[in-house]
Amino acid sequence: MTTTGHRESGRVPYDLAPQYDSLEPLFGGFTGPPIVVSNNPESLSRTGLLCGTEPVTPTEQGVYSRILVTNGSTALTEASFYMHHIVKGTLQATNFHLLVKPHGDHARVDFKVSGAAVTIGSQWAMGQTPSFRVQEACTTGSIWRASNTALLFRDTPGSATATEPAAIFNLAANQGYSADARVHITSTNGASFQLRCVATGGNATPEAAWGLGDRRYAYGNIQCPCCRGTIVKNGKAMLPEDGVFGGYGWGTPAGVYTNAKWFGEKDVTFTSQTSSVGWKFLAAPANRYTEPAEPRQTTRDQAGKVHLSGPPFGTCAPGASTPVGTGNNQRPAAIAFYERSPNVSVDSRHSENPYPCEGRDSDPYSTSCYGGEFELIWHIRNSSPGCVAVKLLFASYIGGRHPSQATATADKRGWDGMMSVYLKDTNATQWTLADSKHTYVLTRGGGDLVHQLIAFRLEKDATKDLRIRTFVPGLIVLPHGFILRTDPCVRNS
Repeated sequence: MTTTGHRESGRVPYDLAPQYDSLEPLFGGFTGPPIVVSNNPESLSRTGLLCGTEPVTPTEQGVYSRILVTNGSTALTEASFYMHHIVKGTLQATNFHLLVKPHGDHARVDFKVSGAAVTIGSQWAMGQTPSFRVQEACTTGSIWRASNTALLFRDTPGSATATEPAAIFNLAANQGYSADARVHITSTNGASFQLRCVATGGNATPEAAWGLGDRRYAYGNIQCPCCRGTIVKNGKAMLPEDGVFGGYGWGTPAGVYTNAKWFGEKDVTFTSQTSSVGWKFLAAPANRYTEPAEPRQTTRDQAGKVHLSGPPFGTCAPGASTPVGTGNNQRPAAIAFYERSPNVSVDSRHSENPYPCEGRDSDPYSTSCYGGEFELIWHIRNSSPGCVAVKLLFASYIGGRHPSQATATADKRGWDGMMSVYLKDTNATQWTLADSKHTYVLTRGGGDLVHQLIAFRLEKDATKDLRIRTFVPGLIVLPHGFILRTDPCVRNS
């Protein structure tokens, strides 16, 4: 296996990438068990419960409260978990706990865990963020450093009882540090389980951390993917014309989402030696706001709190023309997501929206598939008149724009993660790992927006199978695309 992080190693000219609108919907669909995502608030300013799979009513009065809205059972026997949080504000030493307990009447749950969890401070360069390190570990099965702030799980066993929760991990993070994780939990005794992600002020036992989750919710820059028309409201105004997000869905989800994986297979036959075909990757159209029959009223008191009154909010969801969970809208729906009470006060510092979160604290559609696994297989046949050089390209279409249209005002990151690339003869049973690339695109201060992931020679009437496996990292801007391109073979290549 070879690994490369060199910026120039995979870079190719922008004109090899077609326009985004010409890309086909991604083939395949969501599959596998649910994924629990804890990414809202992203920046943490108070400890407490960050995310859980069961509703909690805080025992402390007068503290911020969230309502877990469920659209199905959250009794889990297998699930993935993704986390990204940053310690901010007055918080100093903070510990992030992923806790597991039996669900319902089960007295005990035995389980195994695979994946990684990392805390890193002040490391935001490409290929050094905790988000990248977690994604790298999940993709390659190894981690760059083993320590109390970089944990790697390989079917690590554990058990928990109804009275004694177990900590899958307990990560310590100082102010300014980011805590990231992507793990997969499987029950090994058939019992279902529940999960909680809790932040504590310093170290704590699993029982104490679980108890803090009973008493109060954590708080911070809780963002809500609300919108009105084409203006996406997610903690700040994001306009289609601002050259950054282009109206594409973007958000910080918290909840339980239907599937942790997207799998697809595609037969591709090239009849011309010079050809190109591409597919949308992480397509996430923005939510659209539909006004209620009578708009709610907002008032602000002397303390700066926003109060809501009047009839219910309108709706804010992806348009019906691009159904959720399809190749044009790769956003899994929530089994459970957070709302806030429609009449609760909202700290004005976290409410730049005249429609404050529509009463919700997260999105019922996971915007970016954070932590999700994508596995794509192409069965390629060369039916052209001669030998072809096949190239698989990966391009960033930030805001739906062509890579050549990237501007200095574009967001810093397009993609910062690993991709494993496999090849095999069509009749072979075993895949060969051709490469595991650190692929990243940077739009501010440069532009590595189109990468060649692999190139190989395919003779006339020959076939080959190509496979990509990757996990979605944090710190990305949508959307992207995969492009298969052929050119005539160069003699002796």
